[in-house]
Amino acid sequence: FPLYDTHGRIIASAAILRDITEYKRAELEITNFFRLSVNMLCIANLEGYFIKLNPNCETTLGFTLEELTAKPFIEFVHPDDRQATIAQVRKLAANKDVVSFENRYLCKDGSYKTLLWNSTPSVELGLIYATAVDITERKQAEAKLALDVVRTQTLLDLHQIDSPPPEQLLDFVLEASLKVTQSELSFVGLLDETESEMTIHRWSNKAMAQCATSEKPLVYPLCAAGLWGDCVRHRQPLVINNFAAPHPGKKDLPEGHVPIRRFLAVPVFDGEHIVAVAAVANKAEPYATSD
Repeated sequence: FPLYDTHGRIIASAAILRDITEYKRAELEITNFFRLSVNMLCIANLEGYFIKLNPNCETTLGFTLEELTAKPFIEFVHPDDRQATIAQVRKLAANKDVVSFENRYLCKDGSYKTLLWNSTPSVELGLIYATAVDITERKQAEAKLALDVVRTQTLLDLHQIDSPPPEQLLDFVLEASLKVTQSELSFVGLLDETESEMTIHRWSNKAMAQCATSEKPLVYPLCAAGLWGDCVRHRQPLVINNFAAPHPGKKDLPEGHVPIRRFLAVPVFDGEHIVAVAAVANKAEPYATSD
């Protein structure tokens, strides 16, 4: 700042200097940590936008940093997880110390990854500091293990049924097939000795509740059958993970039929003869060989 004489002329100047070496060193360390961390790091404002992200966010999700900061971060969250995520953000806005939670985040290729978040608020600055770890593989392994337990227990339960009436056995198979394939709908049809007709004695309870047809046919000739018939004609399981797409064996569903998104039909053999068809539908994820 200048110093003046009595005539208003500058006769000297002075300045206050401050050593910011440590500040710049700390700033550089933070920048390097943000850039090199193996975790996803981000800073978001309380309005719901990312304002700073490290490169690992781009690597994990596939979106560019510009794409991730261009719209509210809640739009990248799986629709089923949004309400829970908003609740966690509200906790942070209320100045909670550290909030940990999981959610599924959209990736550039359309898939979702499960992220484990640890977030800390700075209400004075209106910011949220967060780290995220991709735990998708761990969650998938846990889900597979849990499903393997369900499948094993189902087989044990089946073998413990002592000479059940046919209706009881079919009901058990219907509900068990839903559990072990994580499906919404199922049916079991029994074939005649010539494998030319299938008679459906049982649908799963949810299929019956959702079906709007007043008269449900029980006997289906194979010659007029659609996709389920292909598993008999080709004598192997049939998997359709996009039921809306064109398919040579597909026929229109009857009016009022339960909507189908995905479909799996399996022929049940007794020796060389197919005695039944077990079918499930509308699993949330695509059907696979394990199903």
